[in-house]
Amino acid sequence: MKKVRAFIENLSRRERVILFALIPLVGISIIYFTLIVPFFATRRDLGERIATQEMLLTKYRNLLSKEKDIKDHLRLLEKNYTSISQRLYSASTEELANAKIQSDVKGIAQRNGLSVSRSMFQKKELLSSVPHLVSMFVNIEIEDINSASRLQKFLYDVESNASRFFFFDDLQISTRGFDTPSGLSLSATLVTFANIEGKP
Repeated sequence: MKKVRAFIENLSRRERVILFALIPLVGISIIYFTLIVPFFATRRDLGERIATQEMLLTKYRNLLSKEKDIKDHLRLLEKNYTSISQRLYSASTEELANAKIQSDVKGIAQRNGLSVSRSMFQKKELLSSVPHLVSMFVNIEIEDINSASRLQKFLYDVESNASRFFFFDDLQISTRGFDTPSGLSLSATLVTFANIEGKP
């Protein structure tokens, strides 16, 4: 304390005035930066957090108010998924799915008095990993069709099949001549979908 007093007494009058003017400014600055600035920063952060929480609460309130609509929509989606999944081929391997597809197509042809002369798996395309859904492409050929109406009925029965999704791609119909009812040939790629249960 004596050193401080001695230091002040050695100062000129002008330096003392400046020193005594600076002491309150330094004190105010210390109070401002150590108390006031952190207080307002904390208050601002708290205000932002409160605003964020209020937004979340509003969002959750809106969701809760729509709970019945959301549940109804989910039930509709589940119903649609069940209806669609029943029309997909389901097998543990793609080879088994392909065998089922070819067997079904041959069955539809036989019901219409036709015989599939050739059917061959062409390719597959991955649609979804979970569940493992693939679109499958099978080439089919039917030769010596002796009735255009049977062919027409076969095409209709395949594409309007209620138990499976079938689509024709690259459908080609040819005939040997214009005079005879026989000699029609069909060559097409049949597209359908399969759920391969054995895949991870």
